[in-house]
Amino acid sequence: MVPEKKICDYIILKLNNICKNNPQKFTETTQLIGEKRSIKSAELVELLLSLEEYVEDNLNGKFDWTGDTAMSERRSILRTVKTLTEHIYNLQDKQ
Repeated sequence: MVPEKKICDYIILKLNNICKNNPQKFTETTQLIGEKRSIKSAELVELLLSLEEYVEDNLNGKFDWTGDTAMSERRSILRTVKTLTEHIYNLQDKQ
């Protein structure tokens, strides 16, 4: 099982790589969607595509970020780096 911290570190590393033209300090509380989001939509899509591959390669699972509630500010797994990390971590339980 991949530790939650390792998944979070990977997400932050990817954000730093994707947003190198707009450097900022990414943390667990960084907002990914909504009014106060820290990244552009295209950067979010790039991150999510990268995470699809990460989940397949490292967790032997499938990461589906296209669900109806994905962009909901209140319920989305994409609200923050932490909620996204938790969702990916919990995918391991479903293997």
